[in-house]
Amino acid sequence: MVILLLICFGGNHEIYHWTDTEHVKHDAILNFKKGFLNKNFFAVMTVLTILSWSLLGRKMRKLSQSIDNKPLNVEEGKKYIWNNTVWAAIYIVVFSLTVLSSIPWLWLMSIDAHWYSTMFSW
Repeated sequence: MVILLLICFGGNHEIYHWTDTEHVKHDAILNFKKGFLNKNFFAVMTVLTILSWSLLGRKMRKLSQSIDNKPLNVEEGKKYIWNNTVWAAIYIVVFSLTVLSSIPWLWLMSIDAHWYSTMFSW
C-alpha cells in the first residue's frame, strides 16, 4: 500500500498518467474521469480498505482469543459460533469486494486510464 501511494503522490507520472494535472487538462478522456481518477480518491479508498481489513481482522482475532480464556458451556458455545459466523461472513464479503474487485480494478485499470472494461475483475 505504501509503495502504491508513493507512486501516486510522487512526482513521477510514468505509470499513472492521470496524476499529472497538466496532462489531464489536455486529455478529454482523463478529464471526464477525473472524478475518481485523482490522488485523494485513491488514497482514501486504499486507506479505508486497509483499515476495514484491520478492524475486521482484529474483531475476528478477539473472538478467537475469547474462547481461549475460558471454556464455554452449550449456550455460550452457540452464541460464540453465531458471532463467529456472522463476523466471518462480513469479513468474507468485505475482503472479496476489495481484494477481488474494487481495489485491483482501481490500481490496475487506472494504469491505462483510456481503457474501458466492466469485466476486469472476472
